[in-house]
Amino acid sequence: MKRWPHLLVVLVAVGASLVLSFVRLSRRVDERDLDAAAQALRTEYRDGDLVVVTPYYISGPRERLGDLPLLSPRQLDAADLRGYARVQLLELDVTGATSAFRELLSVQAQAQPTATFGRVRLTTFVRIPSERRRFDLGEQVAALQVTAHYADGLVARCDKFERDRWLCPRDSSWSYVGREVVEIDDDPRACVWLHPLPKGGELRVVLPDIAFVPNAHLIGGMGFAASGAKRVQAPVQVRLFAGEQELMRREHPAGSSYTRYDVVLPAEPVPLTLMVTSENNGAAHFCLSLSTVEAL
Repeated sequence: MKRWPHLLVVLVAVGASLVLSFVRLSRRVDERDLDAAAQALRTEYRDGDLVVVTPYYISGPRERLGDLPLLSPRQLDAADLRGYARVQLLELDVTGATSAFRELLSVQAQAQPTATFGRVRLTTFVRIPSERRRFDLGEQVAALQVTAHYADGLVARCDKFERDRWLCPRDSSWSYVGREVVEIDDDPRACVWLHPLPKGGELRVVLPDIAFVPNAHLIGGMGFAASGAKRVQAPVQVRLFAGEQELMRREHPAGSSYTRYDVVLPAEPVPLTLMVTSENNGAAHFCLSLSTVEAL
């Protein structure tokens, strides 16, 4: 008799697992519907649009649309929408999906008629922005000039460009500058990988001229990839220069946080340079986003 309670627990667990599996399978998105939605989005897409996908854990949309400005966060922040005139919202009706993104966008923008492709919905939200985006670091990786200043005095250009990234001459498997999508503070974020050099070294990144817009704002965020956040040995220092003028000095702490910044560019055009250092670069899988937004 004593075995019956244990057997009952097992049977209930197996039954629940089967029910959950059935629910998940019954709400799977058909690949053909994803293809059709992606094609419709590309037809509708215009320069200045942002693609937002929900829920975040479905990889199919990014595989099809990852070359476009795209967000697939757990939580959508109003700061992520700065400078975008329209938002293309792609909603997948799968287990765990919510209407939170649609509700946030409905407050800020005018929804156009929704197109439906099986379990995929595509809605264009038209905003009246006060700013427009003029430059995005991740989209312009190929135009960056990257230099590694090592502690032993060697100064070397990271001038080997492979797989959308600039490889530095030492330890290039992690010492590079390139576009990534990494999980930071529980959200997948599009950013540029800027792993610092060993202690005493400095990674320098010169932005292209198009990044500078007089009196515009440079906005973005930074953090450590979740894969190494708990093992980071020391903070990372980030400095941003406009010519000789230091516009920003930030020390990003070890841990899983994501911090944002907003700085104003001077009136006269000058070169923009990012400088990244750390006292200990162990597991410092550092990633940063940067965009220039201009007031309308």
